[in-house]
Amino acid sequence: MAAIERLFCQVCNPVEYDDGIASAQVVMAELNQVLALEHLTISFWQNTPVMAKLSPDGDHVVYTAPEQLDTRLRNIITDPATAEWLLARVKETQVCERNGAFTFALIGIGSFVEYLLLSVLQQRDDYIKANGFRDKRGKLIQRPSLDFLIQTAHARGWIELDAKDFLHQVREYRNLVHLRLQSETGLSPNADTIMMCWAPVRAVLNDLEVTINSRRSGQ
Repeated sequence: MAAIERLFCQVCNPVEYDDGIASAQVVMAELNQVLALEHLTISFWQNTPVMAKLSPDGDHVVYTAPEQLDTRLRNIITDPATAEWLLARVKETQVCERNGAFTFALIGIGSFVEYLLLSVLQQRDDYIKANGFRDKRGKLIQRPSLDFLIQTAHARGWIELDAKDFLHQVREYRNLVHLRLQSETGLSPNADTIMMCWAPVRAVLNDLEVTINSRRSGQ
């Protein structure tokens, strides 16, 4: 299923067509007629194609945590213990989501993304493994921020530009861990807010899998 999701999202990606989103939308419409039979759909989220579930009535899309996450993480992450920690965080996040603790669900998604990017870069990126995380002046960074990890993952070719921009929204919501910030913004997360943050997670997983498969094959 994960491979099919990546394929379908890629053929709906505007970067694959000379006229961009116009052709991508035509392809997406055709695919969605077939996917609707499985209560699935592909939709654009900030011009990024992402697979989602259809609501029971078929009227709207529902973004959730990625399916087959256990298998997918173990293919992305080389250390089994790291994969277990990531899976545990997603399970806790889903408990919060199901029970209406939406702020803590957002924090959980953000921390999952942070540790995912940290782990991929530390375990799979040859430059990072040899040199560690360094700022523009070459100074070693012991505890890179989520913002730095997002920028580095893109700069090192692990995620695409749209996924990078996508993740900054997750980062902003993750910062609601600071109650002061929440009181200043007045943001009150709900179920729709959580769905908005699962969509980037799905997009980033697709990017990481594509990059890993490409590097394995030497492309």
